[in-house]
Amino acid sequence: MSLKSIVLASALAVIGATSAMAIDDFQIPQAITIPAYAFADKVDIIGLKPGMKADEALRILKERKPEIYIDNSQFGNRVVRSVEFPSRYSSWERENEEINVLMVSPSSGNEVFSVSRSLEFWRDEKRPDYETTVKALTDKYGKPSAEEVIPPTPGDINHRGRSTTLMWYFGGEGKCDLKKFDGMMSNLSDLCTKVTHQTGPSVTNVMYSPAKLESYQKTATAGSDVILVAKVYNHDDDNRVFGMSVSFVDLKRRALTAEEDLKLVKAEQAKFDSVKNPAPEL
Repeated sequence: MSLKSIVLASALAVIGATSAMAIDDFQIPQAITIPAYAFADKVDIIGLKPGMKADEALRILKERKPEIYIDNSQFGNRVVRSVEFPSRYSSWERENEEINVLMVSPSSGNEVFSVSRSLEFWRDEKRPDYETTVKALTDKYGKPSAEEVIPPTPGDINHRGRSTTLMWYFGGEGKCDLKKFDGMMSNLSDLCTKVTHQTGPSVTNVMYSPAKLESYQKTATAGSDVILVAKVYNHDDDNRVFGMSVSFVDLKRRALTAEEDLKLVKAEQAKFDSVKNPAPEL
């Protein structure tokens, strides 16, 4: 079986499709351990950090939220598939706070590789000060690696708001260069400059899947191990924040994990192919 067919089949399995022809689900042993980053204490979103074990992340989230949604994933192909593992914890409160916690597979320990959080302040008296919020982000994460400020346009009723996006590139060379991979259908460089928070069906675009190995390998060459992006914005050019979103993505962890998972699928497929059944009754 070609690598391409394994990748496409695993994409189907991860989103929940399974086949009646599949044999017993195979286990996912831990094959690699990714050492703790030197900058580990600098990257967290409400206490959630890259490399945190899934059960520890769930404990922290449960302390904060009364209701947590858990998504499980598996990977494989038409005849071999893995056991399920927790791949996403989420919490959603309308017009308030949304959180996604995403994990890689047990091949590298079923650890957190991405967290995103979105806050909206619909009641004027609850809206925090704009400059104070931006400063709080720089106090927490340090001087940004890059920054984008979009001011309001005077006289333009459709562009009265403003936004500030701050980007931090941790590890590696401390940079994020992915423009060489941009094309008509996708822009991988968006990962360097935009918060990755997604809701609804679109969340599958950011959840872990070994079927995305090629994309993961490309983004792992960006020049940093972990990317963190925060955006503060309002809609009416005042000094209060309407919304804030922040996310981090561990580029290194998800790429290395996907490589191990595809090796595992190929090995399980080889075992399946090695079984020679007798001829049918004639």
